[in-house]
Amino acid sequence: MRRISILTLYVNPLTQRHGSGMQTLHDFSRQTRPARPAARLLPVQHLVSGATCMLLSETSRDFEDRPRFGPAFQPTLADSGSQASAAEWMAHSIARFAGLAEAEGLACPLLVPAPLAALLHDDTAMVCHAVAERMQWTPQDLFLDVSASSLLVEDVLPRLAALRRLGFRLSISTRPAGPVRLASDRLDLIDSLRFDVRQLDSCPELIHLVEAARADGTRLIVEHAAWRDGDWLARLGVHHAIRPRADA
Repeated sequence: MRRISILTLYVNPLTQRHGSGMQTLHDFSRQTRPARPAARLLPVQHLVSGATCMLLSETSRDFEDRPRFGPAFQPTLADSGSQASAAEWMAHSIARFAGLAEAEGLACPLLVPAPLAALLHDDTAMVCHAVAERMQWTPQDLFLDVSASSLLVEDVLPRLAALRRLGFRLSISTRPAGPVRLASDRLDLIDSLRFDVRQLDSCPELIHLVEAARADGTRLIVEHAAWRDGDWLARLGVHHAIRPRADA
């Protein structure tokens, strides 16, 4: 009589059948690596005409959101599975979102997340420029989405200036740390400002930042706006919104 492994009888949910009929445990080490983050593109639309002028790139997990408890949980390049530096992660994100836009037939500038770790990395400007050229996107069509609080880090300014010299544009977001007061030399680096319209009446720092950016000719982009708010926002110098809500 053929001998039956105890694992077959009592650990069957954790086993895998092979051609010989023997049962072996799954290799759970393969399951420790995080799954590839989901990605999507959201339209940035003109609040009067409805025309899409930009695409906001989003992932389900940002670079700093990854846990750092061993090599299996270090950031990886989604296609190769190899470990990535912050600069490589950002360059790979540019390639991924540019490819996604091309696959969907969308020809608009991209807003691509730029985490602080990538901005401080020595290789970011070089590898991102190389990826943009390989994807046949001009750097002028790529807006690096930087948190406003990152501009308070002194070491970031020369890195941003280097990216600007290569042609990349910069978009500042007041998420997640909230708005900050920026000096004029920092405002000069900004091409667009993204903020939550719901905070406009209650946050003095945001009002000051929006007024300074508008005076500097910076494009203002709002979140959580409705189509019916278009005329009111236009009087404030705001003409674009991320996927505005339909009127009730």
